[in-house]
Amino acid sequence: MNPSKLKPLPVADWNVSLAPVINDMGGAPLNVHGLLAHQPELLRAWWSSRRYLVSGASLGQRWGELVILRVSVLTGSWYEWGAHVVRGLRCGLSQQEILCVMQGAESSLWNAADMAVLQAVDELFHHRQLRPAMQEALAAHLKTPQMLDLMALTHMYLFLADVLKTWPVELEEPVVGALPDGITAEQFGQSLADASARKTERCCQQVQQQSDLRITALLAADWETVAALIHPQLRYIHSTGLQQRRSDYLACLPEGPDFLAIHKQDQQLDWLGNSVLLTAGMQMEIQRVSGERVTIRSHISELWVCEQDRWLLKLFQSTAIPAPR
Repeated sequence: MNPSKLKPLPVADWNVSLAPVINDMGGAPLNVHGLLAHQPELLRAWWSSRRYLVSGASLGQRWGELVILRVSVLTGSWYEWGAHVVRGLRCGLSQQEILCVMQGAESSLWNAADMAVLQAVDELFHHRQLRPAMQEALAAHLKTPQMLDLMALTHMYLFLADVLKTWPVELEEPVVGALPDGITAEQFGQSLADASARKTERCCQQVQQQSDLRITALLAADWETVAALIHPQLRYIHSTGLQQRRSDYLACLPEGPDFLAIHKQDQQLDWLGNSVLLTAGMQMEIQRVSGERVTIRSHISELWVCEQDRWLLKLFQSTAIPAPR
């Protein structure tokens, strides 16, 4: 079979060693299990973990379903979302809570513990680790074994999402029939698009504020604030073509010209995932050490990246606009 057209293996063709899996599923394994059945050894080994984790393990079923639903949102997996909307309702989550998983920890519906669990899933998805601050937040609500189960459950469903993106399958009809009114693949896709648009708008606003703060700091000769806004791997390219790294750039600021006025025009911000590209026209009035006042006009590009929940300037490039003749 062409691997790109892999379909769930019919149960009748499963390896006899997979009988326990078939029995556990009441004779009707799911389509995603049928994909994994193409590699019997993998499915047998994975099934032991699945038995332990699918009901949340030490997290309990409610938090377990929140974890799985959030992974489904982050990966855009309608198959897992639909299946676990049904499972989530059965374990006591309300439909409102399930829909709020789309917003992650930002929803006002969650208590502190729920927020920490959802934030942890996002952190594992984006950074593949629980950083110290996240560990501290989780420790107020979870014990170490629960943190380990949260990590294992998250990555188990990230694996399934990868499989399902590679070889998409249909959500089983009994599951579709059990979904509440209004919960459809189309609604899921639209909710993802709406959530993405909100995140894009929020992140672009944050970057605009950081960019404006950097200008305010330059005008005030507040080099400490400027330094706090700059990424350790900054590459700064002046309109003259001079390229500087972070340390060189910061070292030259106190000895360089005074910034008298900085104005941006025609600003545009583009969301690139975990970074934002800001482009604009800029007019800058400076006073050189000699006392000469100079107006510099340029096109600028600023690349801001989000690390440790902070937006930092990683690339600045200025291209001079020739003076009118």
